[in-house]
Amino acid sequence: MKILHTVESYLPHRHGMSEVVKRISEKLVQVGHQVTVATKYDSARREDVINGVRIKSFNISGNTVVGLRGEVDSYRDFVLSSD
Repeated sequence: MKILHTVESYLPHRHGMSEVVKRISEKLVQVGHQVTVATKYDSARREDVINGVRIKSFNISGNTVVGLRGEVDSYRDFVLSSD
């Protein structure tokens, strides 16, 4: 099964939600699923695949309260068109 997770940030940055998504994603990969994480760009991230999890990065910031900035349309298009 193909699975898409979205989270504000992902490895190498670590915080509560990124760690939850990391653990779930890696376990799903271990049992044979194809997992992609859509997240914001991090210049410290050197790989597009980490422990079998594909990373799709976007230069985006903000939230629905303060507003989104950056590659918002690209992010939305990716999420909506992912199979």
